[in-house]
Amino acid sequence: MTSIHRSAYKHGVTPDEMFHAMRLHLRRFSSGDMTISIGPDFSGNLLEIGTYEEGGSFIIVHAMRAQEWEEDPHSPLKKAKVSWGNYGGKFIAAVENGPLSATQFHPEKSGDAGAKLIENWIAKCA
Repeated sequence: MTSIHRSAYKHGVTPDEMFHAMRLHLRRFSSGDMTISIGPDFSGNLLEIGTYEEGGSFIIVHAMRAQEWEEDPHSPLKKAKVSWGNYGGKFIAAVENGPLSATQFHPEKSGDAGAKLIENWIAKCA
């Protein structure tokens, strides 16, 4: 069972977003007695969720939009390029690492300019 402590609501992350990020975590690590999970909300923006385990149950005590990017010092990949956006708070907008490129935006919701961006991208990939 997982419960949510009132402190986890401080940064406006909803319970559904907290559980979604925990289920689909990209990275999980320990920080003292707390376990930190980094995972996406429903829009793909990264969240940082902090939990404690107590008697076989988890208590979410911390939840906020991820605002930092820390490289894994043991990763065989080269250092990633990270771009940031700000929409109601700072968030990771794009990451590029070798052949991997990932973005967080919705060109299909940007009218003609978004359609042109998609068209150009498809042409470049073909």
